Amino acid sequence: MYSAFPKKQLLMIAFFGGLVFYAPVSLLVRTQAGITVSQFFLLQMILSVTVLLTEVPAGYISDKIGYKNSYILSTALLLAARILLLCARSFPLFALEAVLEGISASVISGAGSAYLYSFCKGEEYTVFCSKTGRAGTIGFILSTLCYSLILKFTNISGLVAATCLTTLFSFVTTLLLPKERPAEKTEEAKETKNITLFLLKASLIFFIIMGALSVADLVINFFYAVKLERIGIDYEYMSLLIFGYSAVELITPAILKHIKATAYRGVIIAMLLASALAFFCIFAFDSFIALPLMLLIPLFLSLIGYLTDELVNESIDKNGLEKKRATVLSVMNIGTNLLEIVFLFSSAILSENEGNVAFLFVGLYLAIIVMGFALYSLFTHGNKKKASV
Repeated sequence: MYSAFPKKQLLMIAFFGGLVFYAPVSLLVRTQAGITVSQFFLLQMILSVTVLLTEVPAGYISDKIGYKNSYILSTALLLAARILLLCARSFPLFALEAVLEGISASVISGAGSAYLYSFCKGEEYTVFCSKTGRAGTIGFILSTLCYSLILKFTNISGLVAATCLTTLFSFVTTLLLPKERPAEKTEEAKETKNITLFLLKASLIFFIIMGALSVADLVINFFYAVKLERIGIDYEYMSLLIFGYSAVELITPAILKHIKATAYRGVIIAMLLASALAFFCIFAFDSFIALPLMLLIPLFLSLIGYLTDELVNESIDKNGLEKKRATVLSVMNIGTNLLEIVFLFSSAILSENEGNVAFLFVGLYLAIIVMGFALYSLFTHGNKKKASV
């Protein structure tokens, strides 16, 4: 008999995951313990490299040990990393914390989606994914609101300690998760034959889309503040902008509930086009006209992300790779990680142009993807007897 769908537990885990009270002062957490700014960026590089190197092995292990166990392992590693962050006073310990956090991210990268997909598919999967995202956003907003209050009665270490507590709650909740539902059995020969072809074809479409979303998120994180200054708004108001677009993203589940599975590709194309046009406008206008678009872009990207995630999982099923879902998803995430690294290197050049050209760059990138994905959908739409990728 199948396990019940653990909706409440997954929403709780997402909510606790969003409660990172020290996020606004993550740099100060390190520098107050003796870490220099250059060492801080080195730690971020260690984190990124760890994720890149452990992504595929973690996905392979998740397929072997089970997705619930991977959930528990990931949260345990994250809890250990944050306890270490609280206690660390030297670079080697902070480096170890970065490694543990990177491995944690790699483990949950494919396993989280694979675990959820064992309980629901199609439109239900897409909508519930957005609900977990909303729970995490609510946690993020709440933690940001509580940041000043906690800091008033404690110090920066108190912020880290509070985050350790919420991570502990998340870990306990993972222990209460039921075991994932078993995947439908497929012939091993078929899986071995198809996985390479699947990954090669998927790299042409989904790697690019997922990478574009990642790069667009980086532009939001790095260059929204730059745009505010160009408009004439003090960068200190960036927190209000973050609250604004986070609040707008809360309506994502309500929108997805009204999108039928047959319309997913069309909506992805429409949202890619809307995002591209919005980035072009933000690049062109150093005025308040850009502000509404800056609020809407994260919503567009969220819709693209959730719908693409469902299409990827659907393609995995069509290619008979259900038992290797976490491995496939992890390999695809490597493409995203590589594009992030390329963008981070490019950021040094973009910063020389005050960052504004980054919006043009991403707009062009998305516009090209719109045309490519539209052609891909045109040639593959309605072909249900063949694997879609």
